[in-house]
Amino acid sequence: MRWSWLCLSLCALVLTASLAHAQKWHYKRGGDDWDWGCRRGGQSPVDITNPANEGGADSLELEFHYPAINAWQSKLKLVHTGNGIELHNPARKLGYLIFRKAKYVVREVRFHGPSEHYIRGERFAIEMQIIHQRHGATRDDDLLITSALFRASNKTNKFLNDTLFWEQLPSKKGERTIFDGYFQLGQSVVGLHSGYYFYTGTTTQPPCASGTQWAIFETIQDISYRQVADYNRLFKNNRAFGQGNGNARNLQPIAGRRAILHNHKAKGDGDGQDSLPVGPGPEDNVHHAGLEVDPERSVEFPDAMPNRASLPKLYMYGGDEWTGWCSKGRFQSPIDIRIGAGNPHGDYEMVTAYEAFAGAQVLNTGETFEYTGNFGRMYVSGVPYTAHQVTFHSPSEHRIDGRSAPLEMQIFHARTVLNPVTGAKEPEYTILSVLFYESAEEESEFLNDLSFNLLPGRGLTKVLPAPFNLYKLKGVEDTSGAGGYYSYAGSLSKPPCLENVKRFVLRTIQPIGTAQLGNFRYHYDGNARHVQPRNARGVVVHGVNLYPEVAPTVRDSLADGSLLPL
Repeated sequence: MRWSWLCLSLCALVLTASLAHAQKWHYKRGGDDWDWGCRRGGQSPVDITNPANEGGADSLELEFHYPAINAWQSKLKLVHTGNGIELHNPARKLGYLIFRKAKYVVREVRFHGPSEHYIRGERFAIEMQIIHQRHGATRDDDLLITSALFRASNKTNKFLNDTLFWEQLPSKKGERTIFDGYFQLGQSVVGLHSGYYFYTGTTTQPPCASGTQWAIFETIQDISYRQVADYNRLFKNNRAFGQGNGNARNLQPIAGRRAILHNHKAKGDGDGQDSLPVGPGPEDNVHHAGLEVDPERSVEFPDAMPNRASLPKLYMYGGDEWTGWCSKGRFQSPIDIRIGAGNPHGDYEMVTAYEAFAGAQVLNTGETFEYTGNFGRMYVSGVPYTAHQVTFHSPSEHRIDGRSAPLEMQIFHARTVLNPVTGAKEPEYTILSVLFYESAEEESEFLNDLSFNLLPGRGLTKVLPAPFNLYKLKGVEDTSGAGGYYSYAGSLSKPPCLENVKRFVLRTIQPIGTAQLGNFRYHYDGNARHVQPRNARGVVVHGVNLYPEVAPTVRDSLADGSLLPL
C-alpha cells in the first residue's frame, strides 16, 4: 500500500508538470490565477529586504564559465514565446557554473519587464534570468538561476543593442532572431565578480518548480529609457498582453525565508577579460573559427576578439530571402572568382583618379559603416564615374577560389544616364572591391585615418579628423601594375540588387591589424551577402604579372579558410 501511494504521488507530480507545459497560461493577473505547483509555499519572486551578510563562505561560492562561442554553430536563437523573450540554447554551449562541486549548464535565458524581484522595495525596469540546470537532470529539476537587474537611465546598454539586437526584438509569438558571429554571455553581466543575493524558491512561471536556487547579482546594470521602451511596447505597454502587467509574476511572500548576501569575489572567467575556458565542460567539444579545440585546455583570445559581434537583421540569412531582382536576376553579386588558365585576360579598361578628401563623414547605418564624400573619379573605358561612397563587409562578400577574406571594402562610383525607354535620369554604378587579410604585425594606416580605432555607435555620424585618401591603399593608384584586378558583370549586393553594374575586385590584398579587425567586428560580423551563381559569366583578369609572388610570412600567417593573396 505504501508503494502504491508513493507511485500515485510521483505520478501526480509528473502529471502536474506535464499539464503546466501543455496548458496555456498568461500574465493577466500577474500569476495569481496559476494553479499547478504555483500555490505551494516557498514561491518566487520575492522582495529582498533584509539579507543576511555571511561574507565569503565557500558553501555559496559560484564559479562561472561563460566562454566566447560560435553562435551559428551553437544554434543560438532569440525567441518570442508568447509570454516573453527568451534566448534558446539547444546545443547547451553558452557555458556553465560550478556550485558545491556540481556543474550547472546554461539551459536558456529569460527576460522580464518590469523586474520580478525587488531589492529593498525597489523594482527595476528589466530582469534577465539565466537558467542553469544541474548536469544530468531532466525537466525542471535541480535548477539554479542567476539574475541580473537593470535600472532605467540615460546610458545605453551595449550588450543588449550590439549582441542581442534589442532594437529589433521578435515582435510576435513564434518569431525568432538567429545569431551569427561570436557570443559571450559573460559580457552581459557587469556584476559577475561582485556579490549576489542567494535564496531558495521556485521558478517564476508554471510549473513553479520548487527547490530552485536563486543568485541575484548585487550590481545593478544600466539600460536606457529607449531600450526599456523597446521591450515594454511588446509587453507592459501592449494592451493585448497581460492587461498592462508586463511579463512579470507578482511578488510572493518570503514566509520565513531569508536571503543571504554572498560578497566574496566569484571564481571563473566569465567576464571575458582573461583567458577563457573554450567550452561547457570536459565532455563537450567546441568549435571555434572552424577549428576543433581540445576542451581540456584554455585558449588565449586576442583583446579584439569579436565576441560581442552583431549580425544585422538584413543579413540574417545572407540575403537568401530577398525578393525582386535579388531573387530573379541572373547576374547577381557577389561571386566566387575562380582562377585558372581559362580566365580571359583584358586590357586596362579601368583607371582611377582619386583625390584626398577632407571632411568625409562615417555613418553607422545599422548594417555597416558608410563613408561619404567626394573621393575623386574612376574611368572605365574612358567614361568617368564619381566615387561618392565606401562601405565595409565582414567577412568578405567576394571569394577567391572558394576562400573568403576577413574584410571587404567596396568603393561606389556613379554617373547619371538617360533610360532609353522612359527618358528618365537614372544612376549607373561601378564598384571596386578591396580585400584585407588579418595581420598581427601590421596595421593599415588607411583604416586608422578612417577611425577604425573608434567607430561610432548605431545611428551616429562622425566627421573624420584625417583626409580620406584611397591612394594609401596598395595597388589602387596603379591598377595596371603587377597586381591588377578582376572584372565581371554584376549587381548591387543589397536590395534592390540592380544589375548592369560593372564590378571590379583589386588583386592586391591589403593588411588589417588584429585590433582594427576586432574593432569592426565588435559592431558587425556577418554583414555579407552569400555568394551568387556565376550563370556562365566570365571573369576577366587584368594585370602585368597574373600570379605575383607572395611572401611566405604573409601566406603562413593566414588561418585555414581565409584568403591567400594571389
